Amino acid sequence: MKIETKQVKSLLILFLLSCLMTAGLLVRLHELDTASLSHDEISMVQYTKGLLTTGIPSKITASFQKPLTTYELLPYSIAVPVMLFGFSDFTVRLHSVFWGTLEILLLFILGKTLFNRAVGFVAALIYTFHPWCIIWSQSVVYPQLTQVLTTLTVLFFFKTIDASHPPKKYIYLTSAFFCCTYLSWEGSGFLLIAMALALVLHKGTDVSWLRNKHIWLGFAIIVLTIFIQQSRRLLYQAKFHVVGSTVSDVSLPQPYFLDPMYYPYYYIYKFFLIENNYILSVFLIAGIFLILKNKPLRYLYTILIGVVFCQSNFISIAANRYVYNVEPFLILIAPAVSFQYITILKNACKERTLPFSFSLALSAVMITVILFLSTNMQFLKLYLLSAVPSNPPALTRQNVYWNDYRSISTYVGKNMREGDIVFSSTPHALDYYAGIKGDFSLSTLMGKAMIIHTRGRYPVYIDKFMGNPILTSLEEFKRIVKQHDRIWFVTAPQRTLYANDDETIDYIRQHFKVVYESYNTKVYFWEK
Repeated sequence: MKIETKQVKSLLILFLLSCLMTAGLLVRLHELDTASLSHDEISMVQYTKGLLTTGIPSKITASFQKPLTTYELLPYSIAVPVMLFGFSDFTVRLHSVFWGTLEILLLFILGKTLFNRAVGFVAALIYTFHPWCIIWSQSVVYPQLTQVLTTLTVLFFFKTIDASHPPKKYIYLTSAFFCCTYLSWEGSGFLLIAMALALVLHKGTDVSWLRNKHIWLGFAIIVLTIFIQQSRRLLYQAKFHVVGSTVSDVSLPQPYFLDPMYYPYYYIYKFFLIENNYILSVFLIAGIFLILKNKPLRYLYTILIGVVFCQSNFISIAANRYVYNVEPFLILIAPAVSFQYITILKNACKERTLPFSFSLALSAVMITVILFLSTNMQFLKLYLLSAVPSNPPALTRQNVYWNDYRSISTYVGKNMREGDIVFSSTPHALDYYAGIKGDFSLSTLMGKAMIIHTRGRYPVYIDKFMGNPILTSLEEFKRIVKQHDRIWFVTAPQRTLYANDDETIDYIRQHFKVVYESYNTKVYFWEK
C-alpha cells in the first residue's frame, strides 16, 4: 500500500510539473516578437550569422572580421532554432524560451535535492510566472542561458560536497557546467569564489577533500578555461585601437570598493528590492536565523550572497542582469525558509491534535498563496504600490518596451531615396530591419567607444557595430549637410542625441524636423 501511495504522489507531482512547464512555455511564447529587438540582441544576431557563414561567431566591421570574444557559447544556442526556422525576431528569441522553460524543471530538481519536493514545486511555481524571469526568457542575449548553466553547476556542486566520497561524475559535471557558464558570460566567474566559500563552510573541519585528485583536476580544467578565454580576448582586442570605454572593457575583477564612486547598495535596490523580489527578500532575511543548523539553506545563502557581494565590490559597472543567474536561489530560499519554520513549529508541539495539524497545513497553503501572488503580474499588479509605478527599472516589468528599432528602420527604409545620407549610432539595427547600412555617426563629446581605423590613407574613427565613420565636430557635420540634399538623423535610443555638445544638439533641433517617433526613438530629417 505504501508503494502505491508513493507512486500516486510521484505521478501527481509529475503531472503538476508538466502543467507548470506547459504554462511556462505558453507564457514565454506569448507576444514573443511583439517588442523590437534591442541593439544588444541585434549584435548577437550579427555574430550568429557569422557563425553560420564562416563557422565561428564573428561579424564584419569596416574591412575586417571581428570574432566574438565574450558570450562565446551564445551564438551556438541562438543558431539551433534559426537553422530550423530561419531568421526572424521570433526564432532568434526561441532559444531563451527553451532555457527558461527548462529552468522550471531544474529549479524543482534543485529544490527537491536540497530540501524536498514541496519546496521545489513551490519554487518552480513562483519562477514560472515571475515577470523578471519571463522577460529574460524572451530575450536573445545571455542571461537566461547563463542562469540555466549556473543552476546546473550549483546542483552538481552540492552533490559533490555533500557526499563523503563524491562520485567522479559529479566533480567533472560541476567543472564542465561551470566552464560552460563562464563561456556564456565571463561575469559569472564570481560563482567560483562563492563555491569555494560554500565548500569550506559545508565541510567545516573535514579537510579530506583536499586529498581528492579529481577535485584538483576539475579545478585545473576550470582555471585553464578561464586562462584560455581571457588570453584569447586580450589577443583579439589588441588588434583594435579603441578610444573610450565600454562594458566589455571590464573583464577581470578590480578593487571597486576603493573607487570614489563606490556604491555598495546598488543590488539591494535593483535586485533584492525590485518589484516582485521584495517579498522574497523578506523571507531571505527571516531565514538568517536558520542557516547555522541547516546545511542546504546555508549553501544557497552562501552562493547567493557571495555572488552579489563580489559583483558589488569587484566590478565597477553594475546592472541587475549581472545577478539574474542567481535569481532562482532567491526564489528557492523563500519556500525553504517558510516550510522550515512550519516544521520547527510542528516539532515544538508535543500534542498533534487534528486542529493543530489542520492549522499547519493551512499555514503552508497560505504562505504558498502569498508567495505566488506577490511574485507575478498575472493576478495582482503590486508594482502599482511602488514609489514610481510609471517608471520601472529597465527590463524588470512585463509589457514595458525598451527601444523601438523596428518601426523607425521600416519608416526610413520606405522613405529613403537614392543619394540620401543616414546618421545613426546603431546602424546594425537599421541594417537588420531595413537593409540600410547607414553612412555616419555623430559624437562630438566623444563619450562613446570608437575604433581607430588605420587601414586607409588617414586614420578615422569608426563605430563598433558596422564600421561607419564617426564625426566628432559640428563643423564636420555641417560640411556633410552642405554636400547633400537629404539627410536622415536617427536617434535610437533618444539618448544618443545627447552624445553631442549643446551647440550641436541645438543645430539639429533648429534645422532638422522630427518626421517619425516611437517609444524612446526619433527620426529627424533635413532637406534642401
